Amino acid sequence: GRVVLVDDLVTTGASLAEAARGLGAAGADVLAAAVVAAAPDRPKAARSPAGGAGRPGQPG
Repeated sequence: GRVVLVDDLVTTGASLAEAARGLGAAGADVLAAAVVAAAPDRPKAARSPAGGAGRPGQPG
């Protein structure tokens, strides 16, 4: 069927992209994505050396 993805917060967009990929592979027609909030892009100097953003498993 037709699907609109909904996310509460987008940082890199990787979760939405993976969800769209998986749903598309299963035969869904992904029409759009709606997001409530977006994290501001931080300058590279503010990112941690390990690439994390203070939350395990989250890219920085």
